[in-house]
Amino acid sequence: MVKAVLLNKACDAQDLKLQDISMPKLVNRQVLVRNTYLGVNYTDIAQRSGAYKIDFPNVIGVEAVGVIEEMAPSVPNNLKVGQRVGYCTIPYGAYTEKRVINYEYLIPIPKEITDQQVVGYMFKALMANILLFKVVVPNTVIPSLLFDAASCTGVIISQIAKIYNIKLSGMVSNKSDVKIAKKNGCVEVFVMNGDVVKEIKETHPKGFLNIMDSVYSKETFSLSTQIIQDQGIYIMYDSLLSRNMKFDWRDIRKSSAYFVSPSFFNVYSDLVLLQTVVQDLFKLVIDGKVQVNILAEYLLNQVGKAHKFIEDKKDVGGSVIIKV
Repeated sequence: MVKAVLLNKACDAQDLKLQDISMPKLVNRQVLVRNTYLGVNYTDIAQRSGAYKIDFPNVIGVEAVGVIEEMAPSVPNNLKVGQRVGYCTIPYGAYTEKRVINYEYLIPIPKEITDQQVVGYMFKALMANILLFKVVVPNTVIPSLLFDAASCTGVIISQIAKIYNIKLSGMVSNKSDVKIAKKNGCVEVFVMNGDVVKEIKETHPKGFLNIMDSVYSKETFSLSTQIIQDQGIYIMYDSLLSRNMKFDWRDIRKSSAYFVSPSFFNVYSDLVLLQTVVQDLFKLVIDGKVQVNILAEYLLNQVGKAHKFIEDKKDVGGSVIIKV
């Protein structure tokens, strides 16, 4: 038996509790991984809260790093017992001490990167790769706008964009977050307030060609309809709120804008692509080009506190992780 965060229904953060679950016997292609650290992502919170529909009962969580303890005989010999590996995938099930998982999902971890860095970075960097290189239309003159630019995901997106000379303008909720967004790569930062549309129009009279919105609230959507270029791209990703949001899409159609909502797990269902991209992203950390800041570290039995930390918007400038 091992401890796991098993959900029987959608719940609030304070209702998360550890339960004992049994480990199935290994069958063809499977590996037993002892998790050492877990990443805490908006996706996990959406699973727990019901914003993302999942089957119950279910162990939530998508991102972890650990050590291989046992392998089925059919697993290729490029994986070894004792090897450090990570994963970042559907099926869900990361919030547990140990996990049985198909070997195809496992990502070898370079010795130069720590377990804490892996789970503070991997999922967020892979999402950044989708946004910056698969969705955003590059423009060397006009930056793309990134909402929540000082959040745990926003600072990773901004750092990677800067490396590849992709200009980003940041949008933050508080003046205190401006410095963080600029430090991590935004060329300019706006604060959401009553005058922000006027402020943006002064420097970007035609608006933004690309708008990336992980907040997806009535406020951010309404603002986006006023500052998006004609035939621009409004990108909703990683949202916690979308389940309950109702909008009149005619507001954004006035600009003939495109609406895009990329699915992390659809893009990276190509596991060969996932392996290639993630190793390139790890190299950015190893080479010192991206800094992974860990804001808070919790234990597995404190997972509710970790979720509450992010829900309370305290994840400014860095990541939240769980030590198993």
